[in-house]
Amino acid sequence: MYGAVHKDALRKIRGEDLRKAAQESSIGASGKCAKRFSTGNGTLQGGMMQLNSRKKKILLTLFLAYVGLILYICFFRPVGYLSDYPFFTHHWSLILHGKDPWLLPDGSMTGNAHPPLYNLLAIPYAIHDNLPRALFALVWLGLGAWLYWKLESENRMSTKRLLFLVAFIFLNPFFMFTIYGYLGQYDILVAALSVASVLACTNKKDRLAGILLGLAVAFKIYPVVIMPALALKGRKVKWQFLYGFFIVIITVFGFSYLLWGNSIFVPISYAMGQKAATYSIFRVLRGVYPPLSTGLNWLSLSLIVASLSILTVYHIKRQFEPLVASILFLMVTLTFYKVGFPQFYTTLFFLIPLWFFTDERLSNDFVLKTVSIMPLVFISVSLAANLIYSKGTTSFSDMFSWVGAPTFILLMLAVIFIFRYALNTSRESAEGPSE
Repeated sequence: MYGAVHKDALRKIRGEDLRKAAQESSIGASGKCAKRFSTGNGTLQGGMMQLNSRKKKILLTLFLAYVGLILYICFFRPVGYLSDYPFFTHHWSLILHGKDPWLLPDGSMTGNAHPPLYNLLAIPYAIHDNLPRALFALVWLGLGAWLYWKLESENRMSTKRLLFLVAFIFLNPFFMFTIYGYLGQYDILVAALSVASVLACTNKKDRLAGILLGLAVAFKIYPVVIMPALALKGRKVKWQFLYGFFIVIITVFGFSYLLWGNSIFVPISYAMGQKAATYSIFRVLRGVYPPLSTGLNWLSLSLIVASLSILTVYHIKRQFEPLVASILFLMVTLTFYKVGFPQFYTTLFFLIPLWFFTDERLSNDFVLKTVSIMPLVFISVSLAANLIYSKGTTSFSDMFSWVGAPTFILLMLAVIFIFRYALNTSRESAEGPSE
């Protein structure tokens, strides 16, 4: 009896020992697997970091080579036929010789239609004839690089976005035409200041936003149209924004008045008297389509004032986001402005990609993004086609007599879609996310 009990006890002890051994073996095996996985995962992450580092080095090398090529073109290649840059250098030469930038001694105009801050570009011109042109190109490339850095630092960069950025900013014929290859325009400075102002406003740095927009307006007048988008938040006026803005305007225009007197108002009168041109619907109506070919330019200012007034009312009621509101105000102005020079669109070439990349609500809205960017795509493609056709040696008047019509249609569609989006998102912001 005792022997049987003893044998049963031994069996139980041996069974428990076997179970414990099995458990320890299982735990040891899983620990080894986890260790191997951890080691493998670390190796994989290290490999990815090396790959990303190599990719960044390649991109940086290509970017610096591209910068070198653009600077070579700016310093050693002439600007295109009918370029604005020779007129700029003439104005800067007058300034360096102590003469009035806007009026000659006999009272006739020098052809300078630019606000006072433009005259400071005579300083880099005094160093080298093409230094201002190179400066414009560097600001353009710097803005594009900043946009890449912003996406990369916020983990928003992807292969699709990188390709878009390269195609739309760095290789876009629009910038070749307006900055370094043909016109030599300085609107990229206005765009950089305007974009910086919108970002400062978004980050609630109102006084800085006002200063930056004031500087943009002191270079060219048209950025003033986005002022309601940045200076108003509902029925509340951002007094710090206005303080920063008017400090700059009073300082720049006041100092210029002390130097040159009433001639500082010449750019305003000159702008009011300009004919309809280029990507404007009024250029089409001014052409070969009577009876609409005469007497309609006055509608331009009336339509701009009316449409901006309506937008301002909606902006006050619905509190549109500063970035979206700025795009709307600028796009509406360009829709009805009679002087549709391509360089006036420069700011939109940066505000719209910035909107696409930073607003996650747009990620799946392919239609809105396509409609919003189509006016800029059309302008870029038409400029490229014209450059290829004319080989940079002939006037652009033939094509520019009709491109205002499709531009107008595309702009109207974009305004409608973006305005509807602004209404929907402002409603969402007011009501909160739906359950």
